[in-house]
Amino acid sequence: MNHADHILLFARYPVPGQAKTRLIPAIGPDGAALLHRRMTEHAVAVARATKEDGDTSVTLCFTGAPRRSFRAWLGTDLHLQEQPCGDLGERMSHAFASAFKSGAKRAVAVGSDVPDLSPGLLRRTMKALDENDVVIGPASDGGYYLLGMRCLHPGLFQGMNWGTGSVYTETIAACTNQGLTVTELPELSDVDRPEELNSLRSDERFADVFTGQPRLSVIVPALNEADVLAATLERVRGAEGIEIIVVDGGSRDSTSELAALAG
Repeated sequence: MNHADHILLFARYPVPGQAKTRLIPAIGPDGAALLHRRMTEHAVAVARATKEDGDTSVTLCFTGAPRRSFRAWLGTDLHLQEQPCGDLGERMSHAFASAFKSGAKRAVAVGSDVPDLSPGLLRRTMKALDENDVVIGPASDGGYYLLGMRCLHPGLFQGMNWGTGSVYTETIAACTNQGLTVTELPELSDVDRPEELNSLRSDERFADVFTGQPRLSVIVPALNEADVLAATLERVRGAEGIEIIVVDGGSRDSTSELAALAG
């Protein structure tokens, strides 16, 4: 996986009762897990769109389920890396260290719960890293939703009060103490608390979370459709609020592999 740019996504498998637990009082365990599923799918789509622009790899740092479950859910084109034990700082430090060990020139860690994350923001981050040691995206709750660097700075992950509203200011202070140059991105919200749900209620991407109505399912029957399947899925994927199900009738070409690659 020798790519210049690495995008590191952190995600938990959306098991009710184990995902987005602070949202459970507002939307229940099933709703919290479904919202986490939808936000993770959005983050992966943003990373994929960024990956298409250049020499970029996407690593999903996963926890909560076996590797095969994530492949079945999100596709086979992502590099999967299981999160080690430890606090958030230890897990992030491990992910960055692995990226730079494999040849990354720039690495960016992003949470899977940022609805306003966009390919443009990730491109802006990579460009800023050409001239800065660190790029950071402040979150509205006092943490950060994105951290980019061009070599590992372990001090940014040590002694932080993870899960509190002081993480962002503590990280900026650590950068200053180490003499690192920093670019700050616009502040965005990562959705962890019930009061942060209101901004999503009118967002079509998350409509099924709040209405209880399932997404429209588009079923694509396939038998030896490798030559046309990718183009078909790409056209269907442009629609909002749908899920795509490929039903393979026993193809002997690469139809099933292409469907898995598309997630």
